[in-house]
Amino acid sequence: MRPSKSMPLVPAGLLVLQGFLFHAACAQQLAETDSPELVAQTQDATNAAMRAQALVDRDAWQRTIADLEAREGSWGAELGEAWLGLGTTLRALGEHEAAAEAFGKALQSLRIGFGLNDIRQLPVLEQLRAAHEQTGN
Repeated sequence: MRPSKSMPLVPAGLLVLQGFLFHAACAQQLAETDSPELVAQTQDATNAAMRAQALVDRDAWQRTIADLEAREGSWGAELGEAWLGLGTTLRALGEHEAAAEAFGKALQSLRIGFGLNDIRQLPVLEQLRAAHEQTGN
């Protein structure tokens, strides 16, 4: 599921989690086979498919952000979720510095739109912390 103008935004973390759960289910089934080569090939194919999907998702989030900024300005109400989605997708791709930047923009957007004490900031703060840890900051 990708963001579009006609459907509500879905947190990208949910999409990434769905992919990992699918991969785990496949790995469990393959672990029961006697062919380590088949297991490795299937895991490689699954990882490649997940990366390709994450690249598509990244591009979709970037288009969504551009559309929202054009319609609502730089700090529209829906931008926080879109920046969070982009950041989560970038983390899945291993682009941790870019993810941290996206999470920072999500946090700023949420603070402007909903106030400094809004609970919607918590998942963004957790993702931002994890992205900084992965970059060594």
